[in-house]
Amino acid sequence: MEERAFWKNRFLSLCLTLIFAVPLLAPLASADGMETCDSVSGFSDCDDYDSNDDETPWQDWIRGTYEFDLQDTSTIHMSLSWA
Repeated sequence: MEERAFWKNRFLSLCLTLIFAVPLLAPLASADGMETCDSVSGFSDCDDYDSNDDETPWQDWIRGTYEFDLQDTSTIHMSLSWA
């Protein structure tokens, strides 16, 4: 009976090793073929922001405070204040 338990444990160890080792060799997810927004510095493919669209008459810095408080699993209390 001990020999059977030995082989059962050995088989289980081998299976667990394979389960954890196979993703190292062949990952389920891969980032191959993905593009970044700025692959060449200065030439952005994703961001179409144009500073000419901003018609703000003057540019001033405003100090702001944002506070987020998680009330429960479905409610967030948010408080914004600008000085």
